[in-house]
Order: sequence, then C-alpha cells, then structure tokens
Amino acid sequence: MSDIYPPDIDSRQSLAELPITRKSELTERQVTHPPLGQLLAARANELSWIFCSPGPIFEPGRRDGDFWRMGRALFAASFRKGDIVHNTFSYHLTPAGHMMEAGAHACGCIVIPAGIGNTEQQIDAITQLKPSKYVGTPSFLRILLEKADSLGVDVSS
Repeated sequence: MSDIYPPDIDSRQSLAELPITRKSELTERQVTHPPLGQLLAARANELSWIFCSPGPIFEPGRRDGDFWRMGRALFAASFRKGDIVHNTFSYHLTPAGHMMEAGAHACGCIVIPAGIGNTEQQIDAITQLKPSKYVGTPSFLRILLEKADSLGVDVSS
C-alpha cells in the first residue's frame, strides 16, 4: 500500500479500488512478521496496548484520547458531559472496554469500568452510582437485569 496516496481516495470509486486485506492474510502476516505484521502507522514502542482478538488477531492501541474514534458515535447516541456510563465490555485482552471508555471520555462522561462478571458488585455500583448510560452486550445487560430482579433491587436510573 506504499503506492497509495490518501488524498487521492476522494470518491466511492477510488475507495472501491483499494486492496482488501483478508483475515487469513492478516493472521499470516502477524505470524511471519510479529507482532503486528508490519502494518503499523506508528512505531511499536509508541503503543500502549496490544490486544488479542479471536483469530488470533493482534491489534494495536494507543492512549491518545479517543484513539478509536468512538466519541462521535456515543455523542450521536446522546452521551454528554457528566453522564455516568456503566461499561460492561471486557477490558481483558480485547479492545472493546477501552474503546468505549475512550469514546465516553471524549464526550466528557464518567466511566464505571465494570467489565463482565461480578454481577452482585455491579448491581451495588448501579444502585449507588445510578449511571445514566450503559455500554455492553445486550445479553450481559439481561443478566444484570435478571440478577437485580432476583435480588429485589431497582436499578432504574
């Protein structure tokens, strides 16, 4: 891709002409050229994290504000300064928890870095801190709501 000049990608047609990197090619490159397949836009020593996603695919991450650009999406979903966000995406090996946290911070939100598990402790945090926003999977939200119901606890905010 060294022959691609980003300002020339200015239409749907030019975007459609870009080469596609398949998952199998990415994992092969990462095995051949560890750790990230020589596909970095920064020096490896400038990274803050290397995440491991299914595949396995290793993904770089940096602590540069909203590195993943999630703030815009969360702002569109009405996340605003002062909102308390209950983030149940995993912070373990995968980037999802960090992605959502960075986006929420970009909106000025306060984040409860809950991750998954510890449902009773999470119910305690929800009842005391009363978060106005939730990020996580629908299935884990259901687990939390069912746990709160079984404990007879109101988790509405």
